[in-house]
Amino acid sequence: MRLQQCRYGQMALAAPLVSCGKGWYVLAVRQTHCAGQKRGSMSADLPEYYFRVRENGAVVFRIDTENRQRRIEMDQIAVINIRNGEVKPHGDRALTAADTAEIEAWMEARHATLAARDIDDIFRAIDHMNLTTQWAQSRASDDQLEAVTDTLLMAMHDLRTVLVRKKADRLTGRD
Repeated sequence: MRLQQCRYGQMALAAPLVSCGKGWYVLAVRQTHCAGQKRGSMSADLPEYYFRVRENGAVVFRIDTENRQRRIEMDQIAVINIRNGEVKPHGDRALTAADTAEIEAWMEARHATLAARDIDDIFRAIDHMNLTTQWAQSRASDDQLEAVTDTLLMAMHDLRTVLVRKKADRLTGRD
């Protein structure tokens, strides 16, 4: 988690905090509020856009609370494919410049979030390897070790081979 200055000049605690034009968003979806900031009506607290994350991207909705019933209406405006960067407007809708800017900002933030998750997964794997080492040394029975030793050794050998080759490539300047 990191401290980030919000647009009202006060400090807010969030992880990761991303600016997407219309305000600050946590994980590019929820709007955060600064400590001590007075909240207005519910419609004032809502972002203008909502991104429903799916496997390869998101479905983009424009939020509308300016209606007679004061209900929250979510109007689908586009579908995003995060892998290839494709943005498809919903139906025969044309995206405005504001729509496009918000979608591009969300895609940039989403790429950063996914990259951070990848690194976090690797650090968790390192923790699990350390816990596995401790388990094998202190608590594992002979039968348990027999069940996992060959598989663990092959996986560790494969990982070591790839890491050594990649490090050698980096040191020699090859890609």
